[in-house]
Amino acid sequence: MKNLAKPTEPLHQPGQWHLPAACLLAGGLLDGLTSMNLGWAWPVWLAPVFYLRTMDYLGLKKGFWAIVFTSFTSGVISAALTLPSLFADIIVMMLTMTLVSSGVYWLYHTLYANITGFKATLLFPALGTFLDYLLSWVHPFGSIASGAYLQHGLLPLIQLSSLTGIWGITFLVGWFGAVCHFIWKEGHYHSVRTVVAKAWPFWSAMLGVFCYGLLRLYMPA
Repeated sequence: MKNLAKPTEPLHQPGQWHLPAACLLAGGLLDGLTSMNLGWAWPVWLAPVFYLRTMDYLGLKKGFWAIVFTSFTSGVISAALTLPSLFADIIVMMLTMTLVSSGVYWLYHTLYANITGFKATLLFPALGTFLDYLLSWVHPFGSIASGAYLQHGLLPLIQLSSLTGIWGITFLVGWFGAVCHFIWKEGHYHSVRTVVAKAWPFWSAMLGVFCYGLLRLYMPA
């Protein structure tokens, strides 16, 4: 196995700044695209992968504050471009939500070292879904900030909401990020067979969800 350092220990060596910088930049760009509400589903799936890897490279404290700064900056730019009239009113709320959401990455990496194997990937989506649920109670617009709404173009996927509400979609999207991080971190990416074998519970769940969605879409009422 490769890259088996504890989550609190940075992987990169002094002077090797390009790897964490590239992951942080990719995460920030994807995060910004998510905040702009362009209707694209894929940035929501991919941004956590790069933020999680940033924590691996920089360590717990530096990684947390790097994600806070990057996520907040991308959110500010997105808000300035899409909601200029409300920018001053939402800036404090954006900072608060950024700190809270970045805390999911911090908590995940804190606990990751104590959980072995693939089951550790369930922790990140569980924390993210729980946070989304809590924010829906305190956010002035309810669950509007959930990335699940950006999945509206994936018709088979959103059929899952008939069973779980939007929280099942939130969990599945977050699980994808955690699974990709697990495969990348543990070095299981050298062949398609290895990727499938090491993460078969996730791929099975995805297949089941999409099969259910297609049946629900195309079976006669």
